[in-house]
Amino acid sequence: MKRLDLNCYCGNWPFFRVRYNTVEKIAHLHNRCGIEGGYISSCEAIFYQDPYEAEVQLAKDLEGTPYMHAMTLNPKIPGWKDDLNRAVNDLGIRAVRLMPGFHGYTLTDPVLNQVCDALRTYQLPLILTIRIRDERTAWIFAPEKIPVVDIAAFCDKNKDIVTLLACTRVKEVLTLKPQFMSRNNLFTDVCGFKDSNYAVENVCACIGSEHIVYGSSAPLLEMQSTTIIVDRAKLPEEVRTEIFSGNKLLKLL
Repeated sequence: MKRLDLNCYCGNWPFFRVRYNTVEKIAHLHNRCGIEGGYISSCEAIFYQDPYEAEVQLAKDLEGTPYMHAMTLNPKIPGWKDDLNRAVNDLGIRAVRLMPGFHGYTLTDPVLNQVCDALRTYQLPLILTIRIRDERTAWIFAPEKIPVVDIAAFCDKNKDIVTLLACTRVKEVLTLKPQFMSRNNLFTDVCGFKDSNYAVENVCACIGSEHIVYGSSAPLLEMQSTTIIVDRAKLPEEVRTEIFSGNKLLKLL
């Protein structure tokens, strides 16, 4: 079964040099770790005044590759609905990434009702990015923290949308146990599991391995350190294989 990375990026970061900054280089990095594809988003789309320019470039770069385009949507920018419509029809996006901590809105903002309605219309999964890197490293620009209570309320309100919580901490996942246990289409990746020993094992015991997929947040986080989290976990080999495959999420689409 293929190994997939359902949370990765390409492009440049404003605050430090990114060495694996192209789709080709990310593919090389993935190949070293046995990864064969996944969802990929543009770093530039986070920061551009017109993020659609970055999405157009990413779509071109992804042509002929095994990667799926995850559009970064900022619903506080006028025209986001038109951008999303164009991205669906012209760019063939396969998921939408929201980054409230970076874009200055909360999960209780009324605009997210419209976003979720659009996701239902286009039948797209949501990558809800809780963080990208350790908050302690953000000394130039500090994204807002997303309260766990808001994540819980958002997930409860939108149970019908396939949702991946990207870069969650173990403590956050354990707090969100009621949300995970009440539905089969809510997932977390593993790249944020750095606040606990035996992280994957503890999360599996709490919410079940069926809610866990592999995501690296690479190249903004070190990829091999995230693969090790799963590879060295004391889990049955079939569970490890299922986590890396992302099959539980993808089969719902």
